[in-house]
Formats: sequence, structure tokens, C-alpha cells
Amino acid sequence: MIKRIWDVTFTVSDLRRAIWFYEEVLGLQKKYEFKDYAGFDCGGVEIGLKTWGG
Repeated sequence: MIKRIWDVTFTVSDLRRAIWFYEEVLGLQKKYEFKDYAGFDCGGVEIGLKTWGG
């Protein structure tokens, strides 16, 4: 039985563009950013954006 989800990660081809969309359009707060990953807070669940080797 699933009791809690703490992270959902999506693969994106353009991390810069995806970060802009999640911040500016969806209004999510970015928690951190690395070369090929960015994490956002969405009501206690982390939304991750990941490139493959970017």
C-alpha cells in the first residue's frame, strides 16, 4: 500500500526551458538546480526535471 509519494521525476530534453515553465507558468518554487537536474517543491512533493547526460 502506498502511504506517501515524496518525488516524481520527469525526463526533459531542454532543462532551461522546462525550468522556466515550472517557475513562471506553474509558479513552483525551485529548491535546487544541478547540471542535469532541477527540483521543485509542489505541496511537499518534489517534482524533478532530469536530462539524460545533459
